[in-house]
Amino acid sequence: YFGPLIEPVGYEYDPLESEPPPQIALEEDRPVGEVDGCAVLRTSSWACPFEILSCLEQERLEELKSIGVSLTTAQSVSLTLNTADCEDETADCETAALSNLVTCTSEANELVINLADTVQIPKQRTMQLLIQGYNTRYSMAPRSSNSAGVLSLCTDCDANTWLMQTRDSDTEMTVLDSKAGIAGLSLVGVVSVLSIIPSDTKVDSIENYVVITLRLD
Repeated sequence: YFGPLIEPVGYEYDPLESEPPPQIALEEDRPVGEVDGCAVLRTSSWACPFEILSCLEQERLEELKSIGVSLTTAQSVSLTLNTADCEDETADCETAALSNLVTCTSEANELVINLADTVQIPKQRTMQLLIQGYNTRYSMAPRSSNSAGVLSLCTDCDANTWLMQTRDSDTEMTVLDSKAGIAGLSLVGVVSVLSIIPSDTKVDSIENYVVITLRLD
């Protein structure tokens, strides 16, 4: 047989259908109650946004030494311990196990992000984290290397833009106009499009704004 691919019934891809075909692993039911251990990922332009308390203490003690203050035995021991902790936690934040510093839990539509006792966020500092959706662990969404060389989900890749088309109402659904590369929302997860409502239904419209209703699964 050299004809077109024959899809199983119910698995055909229809670009006009808001609900995607069955995705098998992607369609696992969400757990009920609190979900522990959701994944916190680095963004592509990651720079460690936290203040590490051991590093602050190390800097304080080294500054005392630099101005000629003799450290006590307890302070010298503290300097050694904090120097080692600072190196380990800086590595965790920049390239290693970020989960040692920040974790998250979720329940229904509430997301709680927990910082370790050893780090803090300076006031007036803006930071970004990628929170992996429940079903996103199976996602084939585009990935790119962040500043640490680690692959993470990409929210600004070319594949994550909208393609809008105007179709005729004939039986062939003829494409009358097509516009690609439309920037949209940066969502990490499986998204269903519930509705697309145009502000103008005339084919000769130069620009047409639409209201899109999304559901993040």
